[in-house]
Amino acid sequence: MFFTNRRKKVPGSQTKQSRQNSIKKSIPFYIMFIPVLIYFVVFRYVPLLLSLVISVEKYQPAKGIFQSKWVGLEYYKQFIDSVFFWRLIRNTLGINFLQLTIGFAAPIILALLLNEVGRVRYKKLVQTVTYLPNFISSLNCNARFHTQDLEWDL
Repeated sequence: MFFTNRRKKVPGSQTKQSRQNSIKKSIPFYIMFIPVLIYFVVFRYVPLLLSLVISVEKYQPAKGIFQSKWVGLEYYKQFIDSVFFWRLIRNTLGINFLQLTIGFAAPIILALLLNEVGRVRYKKLVQTVTYLPNFISSLNCNARFHTQDLEWDL
């Protein structure tokens, strides 16, 4: 009776007005995303594009990127014709394969093994020891060990 004249809404379909309302509600999130976008453009994409430009010219730091002599694909041809090309490709693929297999499987295996440990205190200790390097900078650790050798004259 009451609801017989209402149209059924199809999931995923929105009217133009509701889309505009959802975009207006999301403006703060878009504004929060701007610094992240700027970071990726400045520190990821620009260096990538500049390195591609450098790879096709005879780069001289004194002349800069855009005044260096253009050589085209000469360096790429030189690399492919090198006697070390196939060895480098094989080593690169082998290292990447090992990193993927070990780097993906080892944490999962460790997590499964830790899940089976019955003693909670031992489990927490192992978790802390394995995660600690992620939180303490290796530079900081090296600096702490090397400052013990220095003599401080105050």
